[in-house]
Amino acid sequence: MIQISEELVEKTCLEIGGLTNLSEIKKLGAEFSKQQPSLVEFVMEFTKDLRPCAMELGFYVALVVWQCFERTFTKRLKKIPSQEIIDTYEAFGNELGSFVGAHDKFVQRKGETLAEYAQPAILLYVLETLFEEEGDVELTEEEQGELFTILKVASDCFCNSIPAGIFK
Repeated sequence: MIQISEELVEKTCLEIGGLTNLSEIKKLGAEFSKQQPSLVEFVMEFTKDLRPCAMELGFYVALVVWQCFERTFTKRLKKIPSQEIIDTYEAFGNELGSFVGAHDKFVQRKGETLAEYAQPAILLYVLETLFEEEGDVELTEEEQGELFTILKVASDCFCNSIPAGIFK
Protein backbone atom coordinates (compact mmCIF):
# COMPACT_ATOMS: atom_id res chain seq x y z
CA MET A 1 0.00 0.00 0.00
CA ILE A 2 1.16 3.53 -0.67
CA GLN A 3 2.37 5.15 2.55
CA ILE A 4 1.35 8.62 3.63
CA SER A 5 4.58 10.46 4.39
CA GLU A 6 5.38 12.26 7.63
CA GLU A 7 6.19 15.31 5.50
CA LEU A 8 2.68 15.34 4.01
CA VAL A 9 1.13 14.94 7.46
CA GLU A 10 3.17 17.85 8.78
CA LYS A 11 2.41 20.03 5.75
CA THR A 12 -1.31 19.25 5.95
CA CYS A 13 -1.41 19.93 9.67
CA LEU A 14 0.33 23.28 9.21
CA GLU A 15 -1.92 24.29 6.32
CA ILE A 16 -5.15 23.45 8.11
CA GLY A 17 -3.90 24.83 11.43
CA GLY A 18 -2.88 28.01 9.63
CA LEU A 19 -6.33 28.71 8.22
CA THR A 20 -7.51 32.01 9.64
CA ASN A 21 -10.42 32.81 7.34
CA LEU A 22 -13.54 31.46 9.04
CA SER A 23 -15.25 30.83 5.70
CA GLU A 24 -12.32 28.63 4.55
CA ILE A 25 -12.48 26.63 7.77
CA LYS A 26 -16.24 26.17 7.46
CA LYS A 27 -15.90 25.22 3.79
CA LEU A 28 -13.34 22.52 4.59
CA GLY A 29 -15.46 21.20 7.47
CA ALA A 30 -18.53 21.14 5.20
CA GLU A 31 -16.58 19.24 2.52
CA PHE A 32 -15.47 16.71 5.13
CA SER A 33 -19.10 16.29 6.24
CA LYS A 34 -20.23 15.91 2.64
CA GLN A 35 -17.55 13.36 1.69
CA GLN A 36 -17.63 11.33 4.92
CA PRO A 37 -20.97 12.04 6.66
CA SER A 38 -21.06 8.85 8.75
CA LEU A 39 -17.50 9.30 9.96
CA VAL A 40 -18.06 12.95 10.90
CA GLU A 41 -21.23 11.89 12.73
CA PHE A 42 -19.24 9.21 14.58
CA VAL A 43 -16.54 11.69 15.63
CA MET A 44 -19.10 14.27 16.78
CA GLU A 45 -21.25 11.72 18.63
CA PHE A 46 -18.35 10.11 20.47
CA THR A 47 -16.76 13.43 21.46
CA LYS A 48 -19.95 15.22 22.57
CA ASP A 49 -19.39 14.43 26.25
CA LEU A 50 -15.81 15.70 26.24
CA ARG A 51 -14.82 19.25 27.10
CA PRO A 52 -15.26 21.61 24.13
CA CYS A 53 -11.49 21.97 23.66
CA ALA A 54 -11.08 18.17 23.46
CA MET A 55 -14.06 17.88 21.10
CA GLU A 56 -12.58 20.54 18.81
CA LEU A 57 -9.17 18.87 18.86
CA GLY A 58 -10.75 15.54 17.95
CA PHE A 59 -12.55 17.06 14.96
CA TYR A 60 -9.42 18.95 13.88
CA VAL A 61 -7.24 15.81 13.99
CA ALA A 62 -9.90 13.82 12.12
CA LEU A 63 -9.99 16.59 9.50
CA VAL A 64 -6.20 16.49 9.10
CA VAL A 65 -6.23 12.69 8.83
CA TRP A 66 -8.98 12.82 6.18
CA GLN A 67 -7.06 15.44 4.18
CA CYS A 68 -3.86 13.36 4.34
CA PHE A 69 -5.70 10.41 2.82
CA GLU A 70 -7.41 12.63 0.23
CA ARG A 71 -4.11 14.22 -0.81
CA THR A 72 -2.24 10.91 -1.02
CA PHE A 73 -4.67 8.84 -3.04
CA THR A 74 -5.66 10.06 -6.48
CA LYS A 75 -9.07 8.39 -6.51
CA ARG A 76 -11.66 9.70 -4.07
CA LEU A 77 -12.03 7.60 -0.95
CA LYS A 78 -15.29 5.72 -0.76
CA LYS A 79 -17.86 6.96 1.72
CA ILE A 80 -17.48 4.96 4.87
CA PRO A 81 -20.78 3.36 5.87
CA SER A 82 -21.98 3.52 9.48
CA GLN A 83 -21.89 -0.25 9.89
CA GLU A 84 -18.22 -0.36 8.89
CA ILE A 85 -17.43 2.29 11.51
CA ILE A 86 -19.34 0.33 14.16
CA ASP A 87 -17.60 -2.92 13.19
CA THR A 88 -14.18 -1.24 13.28
CA TYR A 89 -14.96 0.37 16.64
CA GLU A 90 -16.07 -2.96 18.13
CA ALA A 91 -13.01 -4.79 16.75
CA PHE A 92 -10.70 -2.17 18.25
CA GLY A 93 -12.56 -2.40 21.57
CA ASN A 94 -12.04 -6.16 21.55
CA GLU A 95 -8.35 -5.69 20.80
CA LEU A 96 -8.01 -3.27 23.71
CA GLY A 97 -9.92 -5.66 25.95
CA SER A 98 -7.37 -8.35 25.20
CA PHE A 99 -4.76 -6.25 27.03
CA VAL A 100 -6.59 -6.43 30.35
CA GLY A 101 -4.39 -8.51 32.61
CA ALA A 102 -1.78 -8.95 29.87
CA HIS A 103 1.83 -9.25 30.87
CA ASP A 104 3.72 -5.92 30.61
CA LYS A 105 6.25 -7.36 28.13
CA PHE A 106 3.45 -8.42 25.76
CA VAL A 107 1.83 -5.00 25.93
CA GLN A 108 5.20 -3.32 25.33
CA ARG A 109 5.90 -5.49 22.27
CA LYS A 110 2.42 -4.78 20.93
CA GLY A 111 3.04 -1.06 21.42
CA GLU A 112 6.24 -1.26 19.40
CA THR A 113 4.41 -2.28 16.22
CA LEU A 114 3.88 1.25 14.90
CA ALA A 115 5.84 0.40 11.76
CA GLU A 116 3.47 -2.50 11.11
CA TYR A 117 0.42 -0.23 11.00
CA ALA A 118 -0.93 0.43 7.48
CA GLN A 119 -0.24 4.18 7.79
CA PRO A 120 2.40 4.71 10.50
CA ALA A 121 2.79 8.45 9.85
CA ILE A 122 -0.91 8.95 10.56
CA LEU A 123 -0.80 6.93 13.76
CA LEU A 124 2.34 8.77 14.88
CA TYR A 125 0.63 12.14 14.22
CA VAL A 126 -2.41 11.10 16.27
CA LEU A 127 -0.25 9.86 19.15
CA GLU A 128 2.01 12.92 19.18
CA THR A 129 -0.94 15.31 19.02
CA LEU A 130 -2.87 13.65 21.82
CA PHE A 131 0.03 12.90 24.14
CA GLU A 132 2.36 15.88 23.65
CA GLU A 133 3.18 17.53 26.91
CA GLU A 134 3.36 21.09 25.64
CA GLY A 135 0.37 21.09 23.31
CA ASP A 136 -2.20 23.84 22.89
CA VAL A 137 -4.81 21.69 24.65
CA GLU A 138 -4.13 19.90 27.91
CA LEU A 139 -6.11 16.68 27.74
CA THR A 140 -7.00 14.49 30.67
CA GLU A 141 -5.94 10.84 30.46
CA GLU A 142 -9.58 9.92 29.86
CA GLU A 143 -9.83 12.40 26.97
CA GLN A 144 -6.58 11.10 25.51
CA GLY A 145 -7.92 7.55 25.62
CA GLU A 146 -11.32 8.48 24.16
CA LEU A 147 -9.82 10.57 21.36
CA PHE A 148 -7.20 7.95 20.56
CA THR A 149 -9.91 5.31 20.18
CA ILE A 150 -12.05 7.57 17.97
CA LEU A 151 -9.15 8.67 15.78
CA LYS A 152 -7.69 5.16 15.49
CA VAL A 153 -11.07 3.90 14.33
CA ALA A 154 -11.33 6.78 11.84
CA SER A 155 -7.83 6.07 10.52
CA ASP A 156 -8.57 2.35 10.20
CA CYS A 157 -11.76 3.16 8.31
CA PHE A 158 -9.87 5.46 5.94
CA CYS A 159 -7.30 2.72 5.34
CA ASN A 160 -10.15 0.39 4.41
CA SER A 161 -11.77 3.00 2.14
CA ILE A 162 -8.84 3.31 -0.26
CA PRO A 163 -10.17 2.45 -3.70
CA ALA A 164 -9.02 -0.73 -5.42
CA GLY A 165 -6.07 -0.27 -7.75
CA ILE A 166 -4.16 2.02 -5.39
CA PHE A 167 -1.89 -0.68 -3.99
CA LYS A 168 1.72 -1.07 -5.07
